Amino acid sequence: MKLFGFLLLASVLLSCVRNVSEESVDGQEIRFRSNIQDLKPGRLSRVDGFSEGDKIFLYIAKRESADVVAVPASEDLCKMNYGQEGDLTFADGGEHYYPDGRIDVYGYYWEKEHSEPQELARMNVSVETDQSNGLDKSDFLYVKAAEGYAKDAEPIKLEFEHLFSKIVLNITTETPAIIDLTQLENVKLHDVVTIGILNLGTGEVENGGTKDEIVMPKSSNSSVIILPQELEDNKKLFSFQVAGIEEPFEVEVPANNFEQGKEYTYNVKVNKYPGMGPVEMQFSMSVKDWYSEEPYEIVIEKGEEIEVLLTEVAVEVNISKADLYLASGEVKRELKGIAVVDNKMKFVFPRLVEGESLRLEKAIFYTDNKESFEYYFESEELRGNNYDRVALPAPKVGDAWAGGTIFVVGKVTGYNTATAEFETNMKGINVYRGRVVANESLGELEWCDLHVKGYAREVGATDKNNGAINTDIVRTFIENQGEDVTKYPAFNACLNKGEEWYLPAINEIKYIVSQLIILNPNIVKQGGDLIDDGIVYGSSTERGRDTEYSVKDYHRTTGTDAKDNAAIVRAVRAY
Repeated sequence: MKLFGFLLLASVLLSCVRNVSEESVDGQEIRFRSNIQDLKPGRLSRVDGFSEGDKIFLYIAKRESADVVAVPASEDLCKMNYGQEGDLTFADGGEHYYPDGRIDVYGYYWEKEHSEPQELARMNVSVETDQSNGLDKSDFLYVKAAEGYAKDAEPIKLEFEHLFSKIVLNITTETPAIIDLTQLENVKLHDVVTIGILNLGTGEVENGGTKDEIVMPKSSNSSVIILPQELEDNKKLFSFQVAGIEEPFEVEVPANNFEQGKEYTYNVKVNKYPGMGPVEMQFSMSVKDWYSEEPYEIVIEKGEEIEVLLTEVAVEVNISKADLYLASGEVKRELKGIAVVDNKMKFVFPRLVEGESLRLEKAIFYTDNKESFEYYFESEELRGNNYDRVALPAPKVGDAWAGGTIFVVGKVTGYNTATAEFETNMKGINVYRGRVVANESLGELEWCDLHVKGYAREVGATDKNNGAINTDIVRTFIENQGEDVTKYPAFNACLNKGEEWYLPAINEIKYIVSQLIILNPNIVKQGGDLIDDGIVYGSSTERGRDTEYSVKDYHRTTGTDAKDNAAIVRAVRAY
């Protein structure tokens, strides 16, 4: 196999200058062995395997000091020949010896033709968009041996690994008289990243924005190679046609991450029984290491299309679409964009074991007027038997919700200071809105450190009813001042809980304390920390400019105090 024939011989002869020294023949000659042959599928085949004389490119970088890893540079390039026994020899035919210090080794084997990389931190890599003739010019093997090898009589062992991902499409049918898989046409992989940038020093690939189709072999069992990437949910990944059937077959798949060195097999079964209506399609997917014989993880088993009825939907709420977040054991499922007609959802039911139920954990429902709301389920099991009923009653104060306990139901429209209660809108979709308090305490924390800029000035976090507003203001202030959010411990702890959690405003935390009798039963059930009216809780609300010194103060449930005086923190979020 003639590889990289366009590389100039002069560049090879001038390479390795600063990596090796031939001044002392008493040193150890550099020798390498690799595991490349073990990684190649069908390695006895001339097309898929390696042959003696195939070229491998190594960058041998000499360390300036024994304990500092040397990154590869263009002048470190050494062209190697591969031997049948796994040994690598220098292509220039010369003998090369260890330098006085240690060396780090980086390298790759790539069957696809490419120019020599000019910047090793941004080495362009890509896959063919037409792989209809197989995989013989796409696979990329990468090695990093940054262990600081010193003089040794033993060869340096290089462990190459696949940089790309392999995708296998396996199509079967039980009705070959109607669906003739020997007459496949237009087999394609859709909308995948085909161009990326490799940092040779780290082995990390940064994908470019280019997405393209990949033409696959016209076979019922075919493979392509792609860059590692994230696959969005409900994506049309494959399409193919069968002669005599006008409409193409399209395979939509759940979200998945394609990792380097992994092989993903999609088993698609298509049947069209005489007199039984449209084509029936089922699929499953398995994952294994590229060079392994057996799959190590079964991601999904076949799914049957089922119907689920939504009940107890609030008046004036017309649901048109749903995103479902399900679990089967420890495996998570996300089914997005499911059409809802007359409160009925139809979707393919993806479970690990046939007959097994799925746990419905959360849903996002979209209405006719383009609004949406989240709904959280505590113990909802779907059996996938077309008799599933999912009730959507409006939640109430004290219910478990969104990782906490509800303390306000409805869209908050104001705060009644006379009654010390929140005013809410409970019409239509707003019955599914509200706020929750975290079940656990985040401990006793300061509003901010004594020495930060937010201590001695008013930051602007003066809202008394919505801590989300205050938290955003403080976060923006910290960024603009170039300060560290950890110096604002109460805010930092709430933000670290995750998206949408915030440090409550003073009226929020006071109202939470006033509702402790209703809230604590669920908090106990969830194993949390009880709300206690004997505890001093902090808020995100600054006192403001009431007096000359008040800008240094913030509101707590017992009054105001300096921002560096700690109080117990309880995170809040809206839903």
